[in-house]
Amino acid sequence: MEIGAAKPWVRATCGETLPTGEILDLVAAPDGEGLHLLRWDAEQKPVIAPNIECGGVLYHPGNLHPSILQAVRFPSGAVEYGTDAELFGKISGVCGKYAGLPEDLATYSTCFILASSVPELLPIPLTLCVSGAPVHQIHKLFGLIRELVWRGLQVAELSRRLPLMATQR
Repeated sequence: MEIGAAKPWVRATCGETLPTGEILDLVAAPDGEGLHLLRWDAEQKPVIAPNIECGGVLYHPGNLHPSILQAVRFPSGAVEYGTDAELFGKISGVCGKYAGLPEDLATYSTCFILASSVPELLPIPLTLCVSGAPVHQIHKLFGLIRELVWRGLQVAELSRRLPLMATQR
């Protein structure tokens, strides 16, 4: 910053699209402590930094409660994955092989996994219902989903008993 130049406006963010069309998102800091920002667009190499300046605004990661930082798995960076079809095929293959899913369920699970990266485009939150499978297979599937979904939350407990839902009249 030049001497005498105006100080940038400081803004906390948990991810957004900048006026330039670039995207800011939260990623795990390289040392594993806290968060950094990832700045990327389709034309440039991704940049990871603790703060990112754009258009006179200095962006920094928002302060999240420690319980959120512990429960959510943030990506550590960005990697090339090929075409969308190649990515879909790779994820579907992993779902089939690791979780033991037939092709149709591996495809459905892949749709769920990929849709998790654009929740702001969905009219309702994503929901995945699993039934009729052995508990060990459900654990494998949820463990895999946690690794692959965008900001996957750790499941606290799996149970065959569903809570009783009461409605008020």
